[in-house]
Amino acid sequence: MRPHMQNILQYFNIVIKHALRQKKYKQIGRFPKFFLPEDMINVDRHPLRAWPGYECVSKCSTQGLFMNVDSCTKFV
Repeated sequence: MRPHMQNILQYFNIVIKHALRQKKYKQIGRFPKFFLPEDMINVDRHPLRAWPGYECVSKCSTQGLFMNVDSCTKFV
């Protein structure tokens, strides 16, 4: 890995977090998972609520910078 790639990765993570926070997503937990509590879905027959969200993971390897964005749901 090139020495400057770690700096690029940190900058990339900051930009992604900033963009999600501007869209009113809330980070819950240590891992980069962001949820939108305003768009929660109430589950009938059960005292559950589902929060839609995203999980963003970026990595550096010898081939370059990789980013994985997955949709996820948090049940509260």
